[in-house]
Amino acid sequence: MILVRLAVPCAAADTGRSERTSGQNVLPGPVSGAKGCDHMARVEESDSSLALQLRNYRLTTAHILYRLPDHPSLLQEYIWQDLDLAPRFPVLNKFLRFWEDNLDGKLHSVKVAHTGIIKPAEVRTVSGGLYIN
Repeated sequence: MILVRLAVPCAAADTGRSERTSGQNVLPGPVSGAKGCDHMARVEESDSSLALQLRNYRLTTAHILYRLPDHPSLLQEYIWQDLDLAPRFPVLNKFLRFWEDNLDGKLHSVKVAHTGIIKPAEVRTVSGGLYIN
């Protein structure tokens, strides 16, 4: 699903109704931070994701084990996934700092895996073929 914010008359923005245009979901109303009736086009998530990937951000998955606040002897798991920049992982580190500062469950361990989504095509030559009619 692609959500696109289009310039719509202020009356449509005030009513909060949705409109459909060319098969895409349209969100009426001003973009946050816009003044008055000025409407701005919202960048699609896929565009920002692609821009990050072109700057060497890779899909990063963290398997986080943490202690339950009420039962510290029990471990709970949490899977976190986002685009991040290896080997320093600034987005993951920001999330882990948020966790330690704001959540009660103490971190036990974090395992990290990452891979590039945009890769060169893998081409293999075939030495023979089999046709069945």
